Amino acid sequence: MYTTQKHVPIPKPQRLTSGSRRKYPLDTMEIDEMFFVPDKEKNSISTHIAASGAALGRKFITRLTYMTKTKRGWKLATREAAGAVQGVGVWRTE
Repeated sequence: MYTTQKHVPIPKPQRLTSGSRRKYPLDTMEIDEMFFVPDKEKNSISTHIAASGAALGRKFITRLTYMTKTKRGWKLATREAAGAVQGVGVWRTE
């Protein structure tokens, strides 16, 4: 059985510092920039991206899409395109 206590302060949430490495580059993205998370069968990161964007005061849109890898980065593609990879694209809109 657990016992209760009174007057124990609630600690502040532990957050990554600005120098810490982050999984997604949301804090460095400019408007109209995007990144692609390959090999996703469903858009499982949209809630995380929206919440992180709100904390940063930025807006992002996520889309489940197909892309192909080129020398310059990812390019939108169709499912039938040679080398098409399904994943989630993340665009900064504001």
